[in-house]
Amino acid sequence: MKSLSYLGCLLVLILAVSILGCEDNDPIRPEKLPVVTIHEPNDNSSFAFNTSVRFYASGWGKEDGVYTPIVWTISSDQDFRYQGMSWTTSNLSIGSHTVTASITDSRGTNTDSVTITITPN
Repeated sequence: MKSLSYLGCLLVLILAVSILGCEDNDPIRPEKLPVVTIHEPNDNSSFAFNTSVRFYASGWGKEDGVYTPIVWTISSDQDFRYQGMSWTTSNLSIGSHTVTASITDSRGTNTDSVTITITPN
């Protein structure tokens, strides 16, 4: 049995890609939501009052060819909103806080959350 030539393998690959679809707008492929993951801090972490806490997340979302930012919110502070991969604060009040990172694009929204506790010194 003869093996396929390089050109033959390339044609098979092109045909497979054409049949299966590899474009984001391909109706054969189900739409995928953007992705976001919080890496820091760990869920259920505790920090002393006035201690710096670093928040870091990675994510991927695409809106019309442009990457969308990660948006952060805090359950205990309705006015807080930050855009970016990371931020640091020492201004959280004593108590429990649920911090959420989210990404939204034309396909929808995806979120990840951690709960942290700020304890008295």
